[in-house]
Amino acid sequence: MLMKVVRILVGIIGLLLLIFLGMSIIGPKINYNNEITINAPKEKVWQIMNDTDKGGEWLEGLKKVETVKEVPGNVGRILKMTYENKENTTVIKETTTEFKENESIAFHMEAEIFYNAYRMDLTEENGQTKVRSCSNVKGKGFFFRGMIPMMKSIFKQEDMKIMENLKKVVERE
Repeated sequence: MLMKVVRILVGIIGLLLLIFLGMSIIGPKINYNNEITINAPKEKVWQIMNDTDKGGEWLEGLKKVETVKEVPGNVGRILKMTYENKENTTVIKETTTEFKENESIAFHMEAEIFYNAYRMDLTEENGQTKVRSCSNVKGKGFFFRGMIPMMKSIFKQEDMKIMENLKKVVERE
């Protein structure tokens, strides 16, 4: 009887390991979108989104922004962003890949555990701005390539929280 239970447990653990291995090899990337409407013209939203001094007001945990490389037109600009929470410090290298004033911004983010191709588009209608984000996240290394697909809802919720914080800051100003 005990051997039967051990075999079942070993089988379950083996199956879970195979699933994790499959996720690491087959599905290492997640994609998600969010959208929010802000009661302000897109020029105001854009100005606050791109003001690194205001970043800490809507990017939770942002403690420091350093310009690593400045480029005319901003495409190719590299920022080093340091975030802190209770448990740890995270540094994200952000490279701007698209910059269309008052319309869209895209950048490649690189952290210790992931890469993220991130994009925000702004459209205005009747004095309100719709902000739409699009993320393509990929884990770094074998372990995180397997973990990232299981964390999709967390990434999506955090992105929505950032957008809600942006909305509060813009509408407050």
